[in-house]
Amino acid sequence: MKLFRTFDNLFTEEECKELSDFYFNKKKNKEVVRDDQSGPLASVRQMAGKITEPALQRAADKAKEVLSERLKKDLRFTYIHIREYQRGSILEWHVDNGLHQHTMDVCIAKANPDTVWPLYVSTPDDAQIETIEMDMGSGYHFEGCHNPHWRNKLEDDWQLQLFIHFIDADGRYVETADDLEKRKDSSTFIADEAIKPWPLTRYTWNQYAVIPSAFNLDECMGIIREGKAGIRTTHLRKGKTDGDKIGVQDLSVRNSEVSFFITDNPRNVPLFSKITEIIVNANLNFFNYDIYDLEALQFTTYPEGYNGFYSKHVDTHAVSSATNVRKLSFSLQLSSPDSYEGGDLLLWAEKEPIVAPKNRGDLIIFPSYVMHEVTPVTGGLRSSLVGWVTGPAWK
Repeated sequence: MKLFRTFDNLFTEEECKELSDFYFNKKKNKEVVRDDQSGPLASVRQMAGKITEPALQRAADKAKEVLSERLKKDLRFTYIHIREYQRGSILEWHVDNGLHQHTMDVCIAKANPDTVWPLYVSTPDDAQIETIEMDMGSGYHFEGCHNPHWRNKLEDDWQLQLFIHFIDADGRYVETADDLEKRKDSSTFIADEAIKPWPLTRYTWNQYAVIPSAFNLDECMGIIREGKAGIRTTHLRKGKTDGDKIGVQDLSVRNSEVSFFITDNPRNVPLFSKITEIIVNANLNFFNYDIYDLEALQFTTYPEGYNGFYSKHVDTHAVSSATNVRKLSFSLQLSSPDSYEGGDLLLWAEKEPIVAPKNRGDLIIFPSYVMHEVTPVTGGLRSSLVGWVTGPAWK
């Protein structure tokens, strides 16, 4: 099944010029807003019912007409957006909020007409990835709130992209769109995120700690993509036993593929920082160990093709220094529990093993001396992010 639909020559050359002229006039008058995706430059966006530029309204109406006809459903326009990207811009892997249920993406201007800047769209599990090589003025539809999408580095001085967003007229995001249209400031965009009470205690304790939904779907899928790509990580290889730095490969003990997030890569700082905050708080609440380092962040996959597993083991090294003892281990569940069979994380802290939660985004933390294992994956693919926290010798 195709992940995108193409609308050839959706906008004429004259229409593209009218839209780009509108943007550059706004930029000249300093009426654009800062946009994290496009760097120091920015964008213009106007919401449904609050469009002040006729060219934007005509573009929205045209896109709605052809897309509704193609999809055979009633659509509701939410907002339109022109974004300027500069040389070196990267669109990070992400999934949009509900107001982007249907996105029509159009390149309306670029510095070099011959430059192609592909957009990549994938299924949520990254099993299917498709490339969109955009022609000027043609429209490309994809489901932004369902399908992850991204772009690599722009090798052009600049490009202008037009985004027109819709939702199903009788779908799940109608209430969100209603709330947004009531806002007075049309330049303000509020993401589709629920405001709800934050529990003072987010942990459960039974020989281990669980932080439910520590990472969202977008974050989990991003870790999977980066773990496989080998850009922000080392390349995938067979995991070793008794510590990946000093150990040996023994497929009778462990059969999985691993890569490590590179510590000094600036793009990895947010991931290391978030993990650090979670671990420090959990340690203060439950373990109260003397710790000082996050040894590594290891991406691990257990495919069904060879019944990926890791037999019973502890994470403390057979040989460890007095100043570098593993004290806490953790595992972040990256895969949906419905996407694989087997692959249970068992903690042998008691006579009978404890089956750790398998919800995607849950972070499980336990003492590194606790015996544990990952049972064979008999179907699908299980991915996780694991790591170890070190400290001085036990006293």
